[in-house]
Amino acid sequence: MIRVVILGGGYVSVWACRSILRKINRQVRKGEVQITVISTENYHAYHGWSGEVLGGIIPLQHQRSSLRNLLPHVRFIRGEVAEVDLEASELTVRINGEASRSVIVSYDHLLFGLGSRSYDERISGSADNGFRLKDPRELLKLRNHLIDVMEQAEAEEDERIIDQWLTVVVAGGGFEGVEICAAISELFQKSKKHYSVLRSHQPRIVLVHAGTALLPQFRPHFNKLADYATAQLRQYGVEIRFQEAVEAIEPEGARFSTGEIIASRTVIAAVGQKLAPLRGSESLPRDKDGRLLTDSSLHIVGSSKLWAGGDIANVKHYRTGKTCPPNALWAIYHGKRTGDNIARSILGKPLRPFRYPGLGQAASMGVGKGIGELYGIQLRGWFPWLLRLFFFLRFMPSRRQMLRIFMDWMLHPFGGHDLSSIDYEQVVRKEASNSIANRREELVDV
Repeated sequence: MIRVVILGGGYVSVWACRSILRKINRQVRKGEVQITVISTENYHAYHGWSGEVLGGIIPLQHQRSSLRNLLPHVRFIRGEVAEVDLEASELTVRINGEASRSVIVSYDHLLFGLGSRSYDERISGSADNGFRLKDPRELLKLRNHLIDVMEQAEAEEDERIIDQWLTVVVAGGGFEGVEICAAISELFQKSKKHYSVLRSHQPRIVLVHAGTALLPQFRPHFNKLADYATAQLRQYGVEIRFQEAVEAIEPEGARFSTGEIIASRTVIAAVGQKLAPLRGSESLPRDKDGRLLTDSSLHIVGSSKLWAGGDIANVKHYRTGKTCPPNALWAIYHGKRTGDNIARSILGKPLRPFRYPGLGQAASMGVGKGIGELYGIQLRGWFPWLLRLFFFLRFMPSRRQMLRIFMDWMLHPFGGHDLSSIDYEQVVRKEASNSIANRREELVDV
């Protein structure tokens, strides 16, 4: 039996697994090939909807898809990879749950699709006093906190305390920071009719960026789009501070490198991601940022059984020779190609090089307001916002969840933003109880 092990439950892993199943589904069903997916969570989170989840437009559970439902005929292990033994072709996996134990998993092909995690070390105190957006639990924690901020400010009489509650500091002027500022600003604006304090006091949103201009991902080729986004944030009343940095997040607020402190109960770290380290893989070739070097077929350089894609990999664009951007769409196509090539390797067929040219990039500045670049064409306003919505729905891994989110958007004009707090554990329990009932229908979607 040939053993294929896929690390992670993100974009690379899901689409790689699906590509393998499409190619050699018969061999998998007959037990000639075993696919094992190892992930710390049993769901795939579609991070593109983070702003909409934060704003109460899309429920958190609609952002996530059960990995067991998405990937039939696959062995799934919910646990954390503690170590890889490259010589023995084995992994040590710590199993999640009450029983503290580890298992050994052997492989013939190993795909590194672990992605990245929040860069806590970049800002002191961010893990204890700040909010991060990578993990769904953190996202829901922030959403509940923003609702509580409005509730607390509504009940407060001290002007100074009200100002602290209604001040939000966001560190990082990339896609994540810009979209979150727009989402929070829109949430406050739409909540004015429900909270009198928002009508009598202007919330303060401060976006802090170490560079000289927002959205470096768009620059220098698409300056007009980045400038439009900057102007849109200022129109929302967002205070943008360039060439400054949040040095620490403290209980009383954000402390800058200049020593200035902005009193705030809400400081969000959107300063990028850090690669998830894996013990035992130190000898593998990497670039200066720690990403695994791959060849054109997405093999890790120098190996015939190790593969990589997504944030953790340095994959070169076949035309420009530059590293592919670390975003969801590129990770999806990395997954498709690695999965296809793993299957081709098993079948003894020649491997195919990664030849995806790229599609574009987009950001939401609020409902009906977007910026986007499609094959080099710069777009602003409703059209790129709709394009973003269409492509996000198109690449949802679960049709069930895609239809649910589509209905969320259809009903949004009538229901507005949901301002109720949500118990995360209750969401988890509800998903677990529905998982078995949904299994048969979800398999049809795959």
